[in-house]
Amino acid sequence: AEAAGRRLLAEISAVGAASQKGDLRHVVLRSSMGVRALEAVRGATAVADADVLALARMGGEEAVRAIANAEEALATAAGDRVGTTVIRLGALTDDAGGVPLAFSSDDRQLRDRIADASMGEGSAAEPPLVSRNDAARLLGDVVRQGLPTLDHKTFDAAWADKFGS
Repeated sequence: AEAAGRRLLAEISAVGAASQKGDLRHVVLRSSMGVRALEAVRGATAVADADVLALARMGGEEAVRAIANAEEALATAAGDRVGTTVIRLGALTDDAGGVPLAFSSDDRQLRDRIADASMGEGSAAEPPLVSRNDAARLLGDVVRQGLPTLDHKTFDAAWADKFGS
């Protein structure tokens, strides 16, 4: 996670340089669910079990912290000169995809899944999922059709838990 975080921060640094020159109009960052849960535990004297579970399901606090740092660095590098869209995905899978996606914000899908499991209505062991193929399709759709509507927006995306009903 540390090496990937450094690599991502280096790429974001290049965003800052390109934005200074006026060479860049928009950046789409593929992020991860769990960032809101991390914000809830930062500096807290009492931490909700659901937030701890949310971080664990998304790779652990260190991995989510690296992602949160990248989001903050992008906001700083882009400033008002470059548009940004942050897409916080569920855990990536190698499945073929083609599953309908559900959208939310503030880790709602992740938190709902943990709450459902605590009431015996699902498995807390598995976070919201999305295939790499579906994630790539979504990112392409955002670039082709979502701009400028999604400028300076952050949203979550993962497979819909229930579809076809």
